[in-house]
Amino acid sequence: MSGCDINLMPMSYRARMGTHRLRRRLLISSSAAFILITCLWLNGTAIQAQRQRLASGLEAQVAQLDAVRARASDKAAQADVLRLYVNEYERAALPVDVSAVIATVSSLMPASVVLDTLRTTVIEQVQQRSAMETLQERVKRSRGEEESRKEIRRLLEGELIGTAWKDSDFAVFLERLAQHPLFMAVQLDYDRSRDMEGVPYREFRVRFEIDLEARYIQVPVQGVDQAGGQEL
Repeated sequence: MSGCDINLMPMSYRARMGTHRLRRRLLISSSAAFILITCLWLNGTAIQAQRQRLASGLEAQVAQLDAVRARASDKAAQADVLRLYVNEYERAALPVDVSAVIATVSSLMPASVVLDTLRTTVIEQVQQRSAMETLQERVKRSRGEEESRKEIRRLLEGELIGTAWKDSDFAVFLERLAQHPLFMAVQLDYDRSRDMEGVPYREFRVRFEIDLEARYIQVPVQGVDQAGGQEL
Protein backbone atom coordinates (compact mmCIF):
# COMPACT_ATOMS: atom_id res chain seq x y z
CA MET A 1 0.00 0.00 0.00
CA SER A 2 1.51 3.27 -0.98
CA GLY A 3 0.63 6.82 0.14
CA CYS A 4 1.54 10.44 -0.53
CA ASP A 5 1.36 13.77 1.25
CA ILE A 6 -0.69 16.49 -0.25
CA ASN A 7 0.15 20.10 0.73
CA LEU A 8 -3.13 21.90 1.00
CA MET A 9 -1.45 25.25 1.97
CA PRO A 10 -2.19 28.02 -0.49
CA MET A 11 0.70 29.12 -2.71
CA SER A 12 0.70 32.69 -1.37
CA TYR A 13 1.03 31.49 2.19
CA ARG A 14 3.80 29.13 1.26
CA ALA A 15 5.65 32.00 -0.45
CA ARG A 16 5.33 34.20 2.64
CA MET A 17 6.59 31.34 4.85
CA GLY A 18 9.61 30.87 2.58
CA THR A 19 10.38 34.58 2.67
CA HIS A 20 10.09 34.62 6.46
CA ARG A 21 12.48 31.67 6.82
CA LEU A 22 14.99 33.37 4.47
CA ARG A 23 14.84 36.62 6.41
CA ARG A 24 15.37 34.79 9.67
CA ARG A 25 18.37 32.93 8.32
CA LEU A 26 19.81 36.20 6.97
CA LEU A 27 19.21 37.93 10.32
CA ILE A 28 20.89 35.11 12.22
CA SER A 29 23.81 35.06 9.77
CA SER A 30 24.18 38.87 9.93
CA SER A 31 24.09 38.84 13.73
CA ALA A 32 26.70 36.12 13.90
CA ALA A 33 28.90 37.96 11.40
CA PHE A 34 28.53 41.24 13.37
CA ILE A 35 29.43 39.51 16.63
CA LEU A 36 32.43 37.84 15.00
CA ILE A 37 33.63 41.11 13.45
CA THR A 38 33.18 42.93 16.80
CA CYS A 39 35.18 40.30 18.64
CA LEU A 40 37.93 40.41 16.05
CA TRP A 41 38.04 44.25 16.21
CA LEU A 42 38.18 44.28 20.00
CA ASN A 43 40.88 41.65 19.99
CA GLY A 44 42.89 43.59 17.39
CA THR A 45 42.50 46.80 19.39
CA ALA A 46 43.69 45.09 22.55
CA ILE A 47 46.68 43.61 20.73
CA GLN A 48 47.53 47.02 19.21
CA ALA A 49 47.27 48.72 22.61
CA GLN A 50 49.49 46.07 24.15
CA ARG A 51 52.04 46.54 21.36
CA GLN A 52 52.01 50.29 21.92
CA ARG A 53 52.54 49.81 25.66
CA LEU A 54 55.42 47.44 24.99
CA ALA A 55 56.92 49.84 22.45
CA SER A 56 56.62 52.76 24.87
CA GLY A 57 58.20 50.72 27.64
CA LEU A 58 61.06 49.69 25.34
CA GLU A 59 61.58 53.30 24.23
CA ALA A 60 61.68 54.44 27.86
CA GLN A 61 64.20 51.73 28.71
CA VAL A 62 66.33 52.65 25.68
CA ALA A 63 66.18 56.35 26.68
CA GLN A 64 67.24 55.48 30.24
CA LEU A 65 70.06 53.32 28.92
CA ASP A 66 71.22 56.13 26.60
CA ALA A 67 71.12 58.58 29.53
CA VAL A 68 73.18 56.20 31.67
CA ARG A 69 75.67 55.74 28.84
CA ALA A 70 75.86 59.51 28.30
CA ARG A 71 76.49 60.12 32.02
CA ALA A 72 79.11 57.39 32.05
CA SER A 73 80.75 58.88 28.96
CA ASP A 74 80.74 62.37 30.53
CA LYS A 75 82.25 61.03 33.74
CA ALA A 76 84.89 59.14 31.78
CA ALA A 77 85.71 62.26 29.78
CA GLN A 78 85.92 64.33 32.96
CA ALA A 79 88.15 61.71 34.53
CA ASP A 80 90.42 61.76 31.47
CA VAL A 81 90.65 65.55 31.56
CA LEU A 82 91.39 65.51 35.29
CA ARG A 83 93.99 62.80 34.81
CA LEU A 84 95.69 64.80 32.06
CA TYR A 85 95.63 67.91 34.24
CA VAL A 86 97.13 66.04 37.20
CA ASN A 87 99.81 64.48 34.99
CA GLU A 88 100.66 67.85 33.48
CA TYR A 89 100.75 69.46 36.90
CA GLU A 90 102.98 66.74 38.31
CA ARG A 91 105.25 66.91 35.29
CA ALA A 92 105.53 70.66 35.48
CA ALA A 93 105.93 70.72 39.29
CA LEU A 94 105.04 74.39 39.42
CA PRO A 95 106.78 76.19 42.28
CA VAL A 96 104.27 79.05 42.03
CA ASP A 97 100.60 78.78 42.91
CA VAL A 98 98.42 79.64 39.90
CA SER A 99 95.69 81.00 42.19
CA ALA A 100 98.28 83.36 43.65
CA VAL A 101 99.17 84.46 40.12
CA ILE A 102 95.50 85.23 39.49
CA ALA A 103 95.32 87.19 42.75
CA THR A 104 98.46 89.10 41.79
CA VAL A 105 97.07 90.03 38.36
CA SER A 106 93.77 91.09 39.94
CA SER A 107 95.57 93.33 42.42
CA LEU A 108 97.33 95.08 39.53
CA MET A 109 94.18 95.74 37.49
CA PRO A 110 92.49 99.17 37.63
CA ALA A 111 88.71 99.22 38.07
CA SER A 112 87.98 99.72 34.37
CA VAL A 113 90.05 96.71 33.28
CA VAL A 114 88.17 93.40 33.14
CA LEU A 115 89.97 90.09 32.69
CA ASP A 116 88.10 87.43 30.68
CA THR A 117 90.65 84.63 30.30
CA LEU A 118 93.95 83.55 31.83
CA ARG A 119 95.83 80.86 29.94
CA THR A 120 99.02 79.25 31.15
CA THR A 121 101.41 76.88 29.40
CA VAL A 122 104.62 75.33 30.63
CA ILE A 123 107.38 75.66 28.04
CA GLU A 124 110.98 74.50 28.03
CA GLN A 125 113.79 76.53 26.54
CA VAL A 126 117.11 75.03 25.57
CA GLN A 127 119.98 77.35 26.48
CA GLN A 128 123.71 77.15 25.94
CA ARG A 129 125.80 77.13 29.06
CA SER A 130 128.46 79.70 29.66
CA ALA A 131 131.36 79.66 27.23
CA MET A 132 133.78 79.84 30.16
CA GLU A 133 135.35 76.40 30.49
CA THR A 134 136.46 75.17 33.89
CA LEU A 135 139.51 73.00 34.45
CA GLN A 136 137.29 70.01 35.27
CA GLU A 137 135.35 70.43 32.02
CA ARG A 138 138.61 70.73 30.08
CA VAL A 139 139.84 67.46 31.58
CA LYS A 140 136.54 65.72 30.74
CA ARG A 141 136.71 67.03 27.18
CA SER A 142 140.23 65.71 26.79
CA ARG A 143 139.02 62.30 27.96
CA GLY A 144 136.05 62.34 25.61
CA GLU A 145 133.67 62.74 28.55
CA GLU A 146 132.41 66.18 27.68
CA GLU A 147 128.89 66.73 28.89
CA SER A 148 126.33 68.60 26.89
CA ARG A 149 126.74 72.33 27.25
CA LYS A 150 122.98 72.77 26.89
CA GLU A 151 120.59 73.22 29.79
CA ILE A 152 116.79 73.24 29.96
CA ARG A 153 115.01 76.26 31.40
CA ARG A 154 111.35 75.93 32.31
CA LEU A 155 109.01 78.88 31.99
CA LEU A 156 105.32 79.42 32.64
CA GLU A 157 104.00 81.29 29.63
CA GLY A 158 100.82 83.21 30.41
CA GLU A 159 98.22 84.93 28.30
CA LEU A 160 95.75 87.53 29.58
CA ILE A 161 92.66 88.30 27.51
CA GLY A 162 90.31 91.03 28.62
CA THR A 163 88.63 94.39 28.11
CA ALA A 164 89.63 97.90 29.12
CA TRP A 165 87.11 100.73 29.22
CA LYS A 166 89.76 103.44 29.64
CA ASP A 167 92.98 103.65 27.64
CA SER A 168 94.76 105.37 30.52
CA ASP A 169 93.89 102.52 32.92
CA PHE A 170 95.02 99.98 30.34
CA ALA A 171 98.39 101.72 30.08
CA VAL A 172 98.69 101.69 33.88
CA PHE A 173 97.88 97.97 33.94
CA LEU A 174 100.62 97.19 31.38
CA GLU A 175 103.15 99.27 33.33
CA ARG A 176 102.30 97.50 36.59
CA LEU A 177 102.69 94.09 34.97
CA ALA A 178 106.03 95.03 33.45
CA GLN A 179 107.36 96.37 36.78
CA HIS A 180 106.19 93.48 38.94
CA PRO A 181 109.05 91.07 39.87
CA LEU A 182 106.94 87.97 39.23
CA PHE A 183 106.40 88.64 35.52
CA MET A 184 108.98 88.66 32.75
CA ALA A 185 108.85 89.52 29.06
CA VAL A 186 105.51 91.34 29.35
CA GLN A 187 104.34 92.29 25.88
CA LEU A 188 101.12 93.42 24.23
CA ASP A 189 100.05 90.80 21.72
CA TYR A 190 97.19 92.83 20.26
CA ASP A 191 94.58 95.42 21.16
CA ARG A 192 91.49 96.45 19.21
CA SER A 193 89.18 99.40 19.66
CA ARG A 194 85.51 98.51 19.91
CA ASP A 195 82.26 100.38 20.46
CA MET A 196 79.19 99.31 22.45
CA GLU A 197 76.15 101.58 22.13
CA GLY A 198 78.36 104.60 21.68
CA VAL A 199 80.75 103.71 24.52
CA PRO A 200 84.31 102.94 23.31
CA TYR A 201 86.35 100.15 24.85
CA ARG A 202 89.45 98.14 24.02
CA GLU A 203 89.97 94.40 23.70
CA PHE A 204 93.47 93.19 24.47
CA ARG A 205 95.72 90.19 24.85
CA VAL A 206 98.91 90.40 26.89
CA ARG A 207 101.63 87.78 27.16
CA PHE A 208 104.05 87.25 30.02
CA GLU A 209 106.47 84.68 31.38
CA ILE A 210 107.25 83.39 34.88
CA ASP A 211 110.55 81.72 35.66
CA LEU A 212 109.80 78.25 37.06
CA GLU A 213 113.41 77.74 38.08
CA ALA A 214 112.97 80.39 40.78
CA ARG A 215 111.16 79.87 44.07
CA TYR A 216 108.59 82.34 45.35
CA ILE A 217 107.09 83.29 48.67
CA GLN A 218 103.49 84.21 49.40
CA VAL A 219 103.03 87.89 50.27
CA PRO A 220 99.56 88.80 51.66
CA VAL A 221 98.10 91.73 49.73
CA GLN A 222 94.71 93.24 50.57
CA GLY A 223 93.38 90.06 52.19
CA VAL A 224 94.67 87.67 49.47
CA ASP A 225 97.96 85.90 48.92
CA GLN A 226 100.07 87.42 46.19
CA ALA A 227 102.99 85.61 44.60
CA GLY A 228 106.04 87.72 45.12
CA GLY A 229 109.23 87.74 43.16
CA GLN A 230 111.57 87.12 46.07
CA GLU A 231 113.53 83.93 45.86
CA LEU A 232 114.00 81.69 48.87
